[in-house]
Amino acid sequence: RGMATILIPIDLGRAARYGARVVVMEQGRLVEEAEPLTLFHRPQHPYTRRLVAASPTATSRIEDLVPDGERIPLVAVTELPPPHGTPLLLDVKAVSKRFDDGTVGVADFSMTMRGGESVGLVGESGSGKSTTSRMICRLIDASAGEILFDGQSIGQIPARDFHRSELRRDIQIVFQDPNDSLNPRYTAFDCIAHPLLRLMNMRSGDKLRQRVEECADRVGLPRELLSRFPHQLSGGQKARVGIARAIACKPRLLVLDEPTAALDVSVQAVVLQLLNKLRREDNLAFLFVSHDLNVVRMMCDRTIVLRTGVIVEQGESRALFANPQTDYTRELVDAVPHIAPAPA
Repeated sequence: RGMATILIPIDLGRAARYGARVVVMEQGRLVEEAEPLTLFHRPQHPYTRRLVAASPTATSRIEDLVPDGERIPLVAVTELPPPHGTPLLLDVKAVSKRFDDGTVGVADFSMTMRGGESVGLVGESGSGKSTTSRMICRLIDASAGEILFDGQSIGQIPARDFHRSELRRDIQIVFQDPNDSLNPRYTAFDCIAHPLLRLMNMRSGDKLRQRVEECADRVGLPRELLSRFPHQLSGGQKARVGIARAIACKPRLLVLDEPTAALDVSVQAVVLQLLNKLRREDNLAFLFVSHDLNVVRMMCDRTIVLRTGVIVEQGESRALFANPQTDYTRELVDAVPHIAPAPA
């Protein structure tokens, strides 16, 4: 006998690829149901149309994913990457990570970044993406190699001591799951204030409140939500708290570890737009770790492809995904779930 399966994906491409029928729910109510081709190419309900429009494709731009009324005005900045004469912000030289059991997580990894650049780090699960990003953030120690930030060696500072370095405030991370990365005992205000208290030596008072409220405003988090605890916030609101916390100390490098993986596509679109705005306005460098190649293509100037801890390909993002040079990268690109084109 055949087995019936109910698949509950965030990615609409997976629903299109693996579902014989697709059911769309909004706020606990079924709003539309149809076969994938019918539903995704001729959606009837406004919510379904919004979900379909917010789903990244191989040709999407960030601004295409958000309805006109929700688009964030961007400052006038150039789209060109920093010129080659711009000093390096990050210089990672032959970094490796060997775990206590002998497993090699990352081997001979090297990369550079300049201020304002956005670099994607992609690969299958277990490829070493998160291990690499955590070494760069100084959350774990490398087994070999050198990490330079703004010309200063930070790789030799033990991870347990890096919080004392003045450069700690310059390198911040946005984690994949805000449910795990936000202290459930802290209000949203306390979560955002924590790095200001620890890294900027600020004290409770008007100055601290003003900075926290400024960060909340910049990420679109209503001030009345600052008194709430994480369990009282939606997924999108918790993501905004995590981003506000990361920018509180005015860093120069943000490491984003699957920052939208836990969000539905409509919320993801808004968060990606927000991150793009912050990068442009603050000239932030992004190290964007993700399994979603369509998101990386939109968000990143360059992309590095990892496999079993080794770089197998790297280059300008659009060119790399349009014409991959290695079989492994080609397999990653081909494996991206997508909504099939409408029949002619």
